[in-house]
Amino acid sequence: MDKSEQYIKMCESAKEIQKSWQPDVGDWFLYDYRGTTEFTEDVEKQIWTDKKDVWERIQCLTHKSSIKDYVTISDSSGAHVYTMQDFFKHRHVFLPSQDYLQKMLGDIDKSCEMFIRKLNEFYNPERFCINREDDVITCKYEAIGTERRKMFITMEQITLAYVMNELYNKKWNGSEWIKIEESD
Repeated sequence: MDKSEQYIKMCESAKEIQKSWQPDVGDWFLYDYRGTTEFTEDVEKQIWTDKKDVWERIQCLTHKSSIKDYVTISDSSGAHVYTMQDFFKHRHVFLPSQDYLQKMLGDIDKSCEMFIRKLNEFYNPERFCINREDDVITCKYEAIGTERRKMFITMEQITLAYVMNELYNKKWNGSEWIKIEESD
């Protein structure tokens, strides 16, 4: 599971995914003790200065008997029980796992083989360019592929970028998700 600063920022900025999140057992998230998911630079400095501090803020929902009952959340200091009422979605940044992201694609990529092929096309678009003899088009695809390979370094990052591209027509610019222009 990717718990890197970049993945957390990518997830936090993916408002569509954060909004649709229905907390469930096995979900990882960053606990935001201030009650919002909009971190300021000062808070970011506090979070990222000590790596132990980062891990203590990343938690996993490990048990949920029912929506009206209690939930158990585990972190580096053990398991803690809360009422579901105390678990506010808006106070957390959901960190979707690889399988969660794949499920979001639903009918787009039914089989594992199809998902891997399409993810490869997304990550290495120059290999799948149908107009390889056109140097201008090939060069454009090579530039897109190179940018993606530099920007995304884990499977979760690549898959999140692919999901945002496919479902929401957005791309990561290094700090936020932006709408893809027709010329992109």
